[in-house]
Amino acid sequence: MKWLALLVLMGCTVLATQSAAVPPASVTKKLLEFGWDKPRPAQLSAAQLDSSVFDGVVFASSAGDRVFKPRAQAVSAFDTDIAGLKKNGSSKLKNSFYLLNVNTAAWDWFSDANWAAAEANLYQHARVAKAGGLRGLMLDPEVYEFDLWAYASQVQRGKYSFAQFESKLRQRGAQTMRAFERAYPGITVLSLFAFSAFEAAPNSSYEAAHAGLAEDGSLGLYAAFLEGMLGAASDAATLIDGYESSYNHLRPAAFDAGRTAALKDAQLFVAPSLREKFQKRFRFANAVFVDGAMNFLDSARFFGYYLKSDDDRRALIAQNVYHGLRTSDEFVWVYAEGVNWWQRTINVPSDFGALETSIKRASLEWSAGKALSNDPSAAVGAAEVAFKAKVDVGGDILGKSGLGISFGALTKHCATWANAQRWSCTMPNGSSFTVTPTATGVTFAPASQSFEKLTKSNWDVNFTAK
Repeated sequence: MKWLALLVLMGCTVLATQSAAVPPASVTKKLLEFGWDKPRPAQLSAAQLDSSVFDGVVFASSAGDRVFKPRAQAVSAFDTDIAGLKKNGSSKLKNSFYLLNVNTAAWDWFSDANWAAAEANLYQHARVAKAGGLRGLMLDPEVYEFDLWAYASQVQRGKYSFAQFESKLRQRGAQTMRAFERAYPGITVLSLFAFSAFEAAPNSSYEAAHAGLAEDGSLGLYAAFLEGMLGAASDAATLIDGYESSYNHLRPAAFDAGRTAALKDAQLFVAPSLREKFQKRFRFANAVFVDGAMNFLDSARFFGYYLKSDDDRRALIAQNVYHGLRTSDEFVWVYAEGVNWWQRTINVPSDFGALETSIKRASLEWSAGKALSNDPSAAVGAAEVAFKAKVDVGGDILGKSGLGISFGALTKHCATWANAQRWSCTMPNGSSFTVTPTATGVTFAPASQSFEKLTKSNWDVNFTAK
């Protein structure tokens, strides 16, 4: 959703346009490594970091990945991470981040006792970043169990309205930012996505845009939390929208459009009183999704599946690194699940050295002001025909939630979300296949559903778990 009353637009257009302009080439750009290989500080040496193609890395916390929990994490685990970072000593630490996950099994935003524990955890994360000489924190707002940001999932939704929840989330967002800056004044917080995650009808009012968030099944309360963080941020702090949507970019122009969406259009969800501060404090980053482009997942859901060769796939990654750097304010985070950059391995047959070289070459070409040497546009154009024609089937999982659902041989083409209450499978156009969900201790009705030479997506395919 994308909104803004006309009078507000008239008052903010110049500043918003300036903030969305592509930054000058003189700005030093940096590549961040982030993925399933995320090392704890003690697990990565200065030699490994200094010799890598990346300018920084996202470190995992030894205290675990559940910040929003009713008890404080062990301070000793954070001390261990500080010691590991100090031992590392690489100059690249100043471009690196400490990961903060919000995933949780359950949460009550109105519980002050719960919040006291969470705030202690938030403070400790920022303390590690400061004491370890890191740039700041990477905030991963995605949830995989309890829908932290969804109003419909809140335990006290019967007691409090959506507007009351938004007010509480603004309070908690402000408390989060203050906790960060008590430990690390002027901290940088890079969120995988921020206000760019939301859309509203053009020229909507701020009130209408936020009212529409009540129906958002996964992120409706996140905007208010971000507003709280922004409002409490000091003049020295930096908030970065990591724009995870750039995973899907196929052409250079998409990077320019993404920057506009995150820094200009996203202001539709920022309170008018905070827009000037948004323009001063928020910055923009891009993401490159290696597995999707390289077809490491062998899944029709991702574009790399439709490219003809690994050379074409590496060329697409190089393009996205190059134009990601061009349009970011400072950072491009390179995300991979199937690559361990520190052990120099890939979990599927592929050429690690060639992949690393393609990323390095694109980075060097950008920094040297040279044109990209390998243009993938022809290969992308050919694959785009099949990619756009792909078909989806999906719907609801009724009866139970939170199940670990498999789809047999189709699993690589499928996904679940919204606490496993929604599902979908993506296939090439014209495919014939059978969807058979399974989960431990559960039966499904119907047991399976079949599709013959499917040429049109169908989002009304439901299963009931019993």
